[in-house]
Amino acid sequence: MIQCVLARVTDGVLCAAMNAIQLRSSHRPATLAEFECYIARCETMTPETFFAAAPPPDSAPDAEGVIRWESAIRTEFPENDRVAMKLLAGPGGPGAPTVIMLHALMSSSSAGYERIGRELNRRGWNVLFVHLPYHYSRTPRGHLNGELAIGPNLQRTGEGLRQAVTDVRQALAWCRARGCREFALWAASYGAWIGALTSFLEPEFRFMNLMVPIANANHTMWKSAASITLRRRLASSGITPELVARHNHLTSPLHGVPRTAPDRIYLVGGRHDRLASGQDIARMSDAWGGARLLWVNQGHFGYRAEKESFAALDRAGMLDA
Repeated sequence: MIQCVLARVTDGVLCAAMNAIQLRSSHRPATLAEFECYIARCETMTPETFFAAAPPPDSAPDAEGVIRWESAIRTEFPENDRVAMKLLAGPGGPGAPTVIMLHALMSSSSAGYERIGRELNRRGWNVLFVHLPYHYSRTPRGHLNGELAIGPNLQRTGEGLRQAVTDVRQALAWCRARGCREFALWAASYGAWIGALTSFLEPEFRFMNLMVPIANANHTMWKSAASITLRRRLASSGITPELVARHNHLTSPLHGVPRTAPDRIYLVGGRHDRLASGQDIARMSDAWGGARLLWVNQGHFGYRAEKESFAALDRAGMLDA
């Protein structure tokens, strides 16, 4: 009971903060005509063309282990188009199995991810912590970390997802060029959404750990407590759920199947989550052929998902490279 109350309070506070951020003037909604034009361009595309693979970047880690290159997908913000990922190198050299780590929306610190990454290093993995669009080093000047990733300009949101998946595919290509042949995914929330879309296009992962994934963006956008301001701004522009749903064939985790076997996929849901519906995460498991479900006693925001999923993967023998 106490954990439920704490989870609801935590989710409530952070949802209020997200609604406040949506009020910033930088979030100019796309007009109805602009968004209809974007949807019309995308309707004839497939995931393979929308998230088309790009050549591996010709980059090397700097003194801090960060690899940088120019994204194949361009936006209006030059800072965002400079991809960055931090390599946490294990003892096995560049050809060792590699975990691609994708953070949550508006993640404020990489410390927790790097702590898990160092433990995975000790298990024989290399780890790549990817800075997702509009976050960390990619935050445009004058904006908050992650504030532009999801907002009432839905064309920007869609192109951000497109850029993110394309960047992750380039990160995988960079690893392959250095001799790596095995990968895994470790991702949370917004990052888990991106990881899910990536898994539809890339060969089998050793394991996938998707914590509190945005399984149904339509629910998160139109029904969750985090999107009250967003819904009002979209309604004022005449943008409807039905119009947005015409993009689902490209960006919905419920509209594809990973190439990874279901018994190697963990979908971790929070019992008190107010953003990612447990019902939708269960639907995601069914759509994916019975991916493993793990329910933890937290809301959308919390650390139990990370701790308990690590333990579950360890018991299943998946963490030793």
